[in-house]
Amino acid sequence: HPNLTPEYAPYPRENVRTPLYHPDNRLLMQHLDDWYDLVGPNRLEVYGYHGLSLAFPRPNSETAVEDFKLYNTRTLGISSEYSERTEAIWDYASIEFWTMLRLMWDTNQSVERLRKRYIRRVYHEGAPAMERFFGTIRREYCRRQVREGATASLVGGTKDLIVVPGHVNELRACIAEARAATTNPRSLAMLDRVSEQFESGVAQVKAAAVKTTDDIQNRLRNASPRDVVTVAPGTYKVSETIYLTNCVTLVSSTGSRDDVVFEPADGFTGRLCVLRAPDTTAANRPVVSGITFRGTESEGRNGGQLLVQYPGGVVTNCRFTGCITRSLSDPAGGAVYLQEGGSLLDSVIDHNKGLQTVGTPNNAKAS
Repeated sequence: HPNLTPEYAPYPRENVRTPLYHPDNRLLMQHLDDWYDLVGPNRLEVYGYHGLSLAFPRPNSETAVEDFKLYNTRTLGISSEYSERTEAIWDYASIEFWTMLRLMWDTNQSVERLRKRYIRRVYHEGAPAMERFFGTIRREYCRRQVREGATASLVGGTKDLIVVPGHVNELRACIAEARAATTNPRSLAMLDRVSEQFESGVAQVKAAAVKTTDDIQNRLRNASPRDVVTVAPGTYKVSETIYLTNCVTLVSSTGSRDDVVFEPADGFTGRLCVLRAPDTTAANRPVVSGITFRGTESEGRNGGQLLVQYPGGVVTNCRFTGCITRSLSDPAGGAVYLQEGGSLLDSVIDHNKGLQTVGTPNNAKAS
């Protein structure tokens, strides 16, 4: 209809580290091309989701500017941007929000010069120390060659880019140095806010140390139909297969699959999780969402990490990685096996092997 203006929303995104035109994001790119062919460049707007990845100051502006250039050739531009973040998150990641907003107006600007300009304007005499603070995060981000989805969390970013590489004391010292160098009240206020989020992230990572699934198992056993069992961030050692029946939902409390990891305890060779629905009604199917299943090694088993049994459940926004299943009699999934039903949606399956006596490795199978 000539009075309607479609709004293209590139979500969910397979990899926020690469531009929309990269093969990782080919489905979203195809959607944009299809809408462009349908309505032309003068009737299509964009609802951006770059802000969804900024619960932590992930340096995604280099990717964002490539998206902006692409939008300028196919759309009227970005009509709105995801902004559903708390005030504290805006402060911590404001360097990237500010840089992206500038790039929306002029995609020919230097991303790095914009960041330096932001730091000088905000931190004044403390700018050199804060350049090292954000520069350290950027170096770690670029060093990690992994796919990342659109969602991000303070805990996940702090763990991967600060705690695990051993930068906690270094970055804490940068904030202290910047605070000692400046007398500007607004700079000091921003340093306090950045410090608060930095320390909150570090504390949450420490609190999310390796845990067992005993409490999760107990809550699932006592759950009533359609209950939602949330899992706090952390790495959990599975020593007994987790069974989901009775249309219960098991979900990460943050919604990010990067924050909750299930992996086998020492000596455990069973499946990590099994979903079994009471009937085929959609409302009666168990759901697993926002969890990473990592690292199992088993013999002669279909679906080394997760089995969805008939009539099936729903697995969404999960990741299955590092599983090896050997000596299978048929080409069943090394990681996931859908047995006569079930749905696997918006999930990542990588670095798994289902090895037959004769045959090739594979990641997932639906029968």
